[in-house]
Amino acid sequence: MDDTAPQNAFGALEASFNGRRSRRTFLKGTVATGVAATGIGLLAQSVSAQAADSIQTILNVAATAETLAVTFYTNGVTNAGALGLSGGALDDIKAALIEEQIHLNFFKANG
Repeated sequence: MDDTAPQNAFGALEASFNGRRSRRTFLKGTVATGVAATGIGLLAQSVSAQAADSIQTILNVAATAETLAVTFYTNGVTNAGALGLSGGALDDIKAALIEEQIHLNFFKANG
């Protein structure tokens, strides 16, 4: 490994600051910096929008899943007799229905 590499790099950087520059070179550097800053800003906005969209998508999918669960358990309670559900088994289905309804209410309120 070359031990002088950091010194050479620093020297080159320092020389670039001390050298004379034309107005054209200065403007090109300024424009390049502005374009880079704008690109970073647009990228940050894009990532932020994608993250918000991803969160909304997750909430929508979760609400759909909870709607299916509520429908499933509601049908179980409604048709308990035909399904042979009674006593503790029916109570478990009712408890699950209540929990799924709570989840659905949450996702609807937040999505």
